[in-house]
Amino acid sequence: MPLYGDAIVDACVHQRTHYADITGETAWVRRVIDRHHVRAARDGTRIVPFCGFDSVPSDLGTLLVVRHIEQVCGARCVEVKGYFRMMGGFNGGTLARTRIATRPEKWTPDAIRSCLTRARGTRRRSC
Repeated sequence: MPLYGDAIVDACVHQRTHYADITGETAWVRRVIDRHHVRAARDGTRIVPFCGFDSVPSDLGTLLVVRHIEQVCGARCVEVKGYFRMMGGFNGGTLARTRIATRPEKWTPDAIRSCLTRARGTRRRSC
């Protein structure tokens, strides 16, 4: 679960304000959908998670592959499997959330700030 995600989404749905984020935390998004979909849909509020690299290229790639198979090949696409090779690191929110999940007794505001600062590339104590 993102550090502040529940409170932010709750407030957005309550205020009928659209919400978008780049989370890749599937279990949390499932809970958000289960908790808010009916009211958000009724009120016309859009909740749009997975807007970052984790999701957009694979979703668009899947859509294009399925359209191609259906339109050019005349076949129904049943399944698409994707494979990725990546380089890089985690963002500060992921580092902070992992720290809380694996060592909740060590969670302090200073520890979270350290993770967020470290992810931005400045040198401070390690997460």
